[in-house]
Amino acid sequence: MSDVGEDVLLEVPVFVEYSLEVNDDGILQIKNKIWLDEEAASEISVPFYRIADAVVDSERTEQNFTHLFAIANDLTKEAERIREVAMKIEDSTENVADLFNTSFDPT
Repeated sequence: MSDVGEDVLLEVPVFVEYSLEVNDDGILQIKNKIWLDEEAASEISVPFYRIADAVVDSERTEQNFTHLFAIANDLTKEAERIREVAMKIEDSTENVADLFNTSFDPT
């Protein structure tokens, strides 16, 4: 990089879309799509465990156990909420299968 130049603030409007997915290896991924316009998007996937490892390492260094408890409690709460929805869907699917006297295979 040369010494001749100026700092410039570059503002670009983007739309960021987030999702959670489990890859073929069973690893939870946080996926981010960054849209520059309706046609051009870049996708970034990060394994959730990498983010969790970084948080744990950082908070361990700072000895901030209250922050770790807060994160763990919120993750537990959200996991239970997701599990409840999955169970309702599963129960509903099983009930429909019973109603029509068919077998239920969730795979």
